[in-house]
Amino acid sequence: MIDLRFAWRARKFRSKWNRAEIRAMQALLHPGGCAIDVGSHKGGWLYWMRRSVGRTGRVCAIEPQPELAAYLAEVVARNGWRNVAIHRLGLGMEEGMAILHVPGPDGHTSPAASLIAAVAEAEASRDHVRHDIPTRVTSLDALVRAQNLPQVDFLKIDVEGAELEVLQGAGHLLESQTPAVLLECERRHLRLQNKTMDAVFAELLTRGYQGSFFDRWGSHPLAEFDPEVHQAEVGPRFWDRPTYANNFLFVKPAPGRA
Repeated sequence: MIDLRFAWRARKFRSKWNRAEIRAMQALLHPGGCAIDVGSHKGGWLYWMRRSVGRTGRVCAIEPQPELAAYLAEVVARNGWRNVAIHRLGLGMEEGMAILHVPGPDGHTSPAASLIAAVAEAEASRDHVRHDIPTRVTSLDALVRAQNLPQVDFLKIDVEGAELEVLQGAGHLLESQTPAVLLECERRHLRLQNKTMDAVFAELLTRGYQGSFFDRWGSHPLAEFDPEVHQAEVGPRFWDRPTYANNFLFVKPAPGRA
């Protein structure tokens, strides 16, 4: 039986918070497919990924916060989803150890948890506290090899400022399997690292991907994205403004259809 609280939260994602994005994912995923959810948090995307690929597909969920990874593993076990794997990991350019910085006191979880200290520090300044967790890190290429995933169809990345490192650790996957990529990316996080959104996008655009972005009303060509408009930091909760856009979809057209 589906956990009702888990399902309710997932339906809020599809009906309110990420309506256009999840519908786009559902159009790209089909029964028997494979999806990777990087930064799964409480599983709002995981639920729809699993429904889209069905019993014959596969889903890998990556969540470095131990409490959330344990929660997702419990949900998966309770529902008998044998084709869903939960990995308590961080992702980056290579295998090793890193520190996960989590805004809030020990034992608390946060959607702003990040492997980038400056990003978490900026979020923690609002809560006045953060805690750090040693975390095993691997690359997407290494994960795909270890899990023996012959074809990844959809990749969602929500890593609070570490987008460039995750994509740089996925070069073979992006070249050989060309999954669709749904990427959360924010100028405010990259600015703290002296990095740019263009550098992140280039990891996909130079490989032949085409991009679009989402706002409250739907998707638009990436060429129309203007961070001064679509990521304007105006007001105390600027990220809730209807025009604020931080989700980007990259798809590589089939040969002859570019």
